Amino acid sequence: MIRDYWKAGRLDELDPALLRDEMDEGPGSTGKIHPSFMGGEYMPGYLPLEVEIARICLQSTTSDVISLRARPVAQGKIAYRVVDEYDTVFSFPIRESEAPLTLSDLIRQFDEGRMEDPGFPDGGLLLATTT
Repeated sequence: MIRDYWKAGRLDELDPALLRDEMDEGPGSTGKIHPSFMGGEYMPGYLPLEVEIARICLQSTTSDVISLRARPVAQGKIAYRVVDEYDTVFSFPIRESEAPLTLSDLIRQFDEGRMEDPGFPDGGLLLATTT
């Protein structure tokens, strides 16, 4: 729906709540419409100055999400973290950088990233999320 409004140049007609980074009403408000709208509702909040730079949307009943986020830290560096809706612990190759990630670096984050779970399949976050 949001994409349709965007293409039609009518984004300003949407309820502003649909465009927010975080829900004011708390989790579950849009999930009442359909479980697939729950994707991202239970994500942890953003740290100060943090932005989402990439997202994996899983094809699950509740449209689970894995988010790669970046924020400025000391000495002009950029720190990264990977989060999901289940407080999963992730390992990934680039924790900090002096410059923004290149497209190759971004792909590497997901290709070499892992859930710290003994039952997690091999193949990085992208391949493992499709099994």
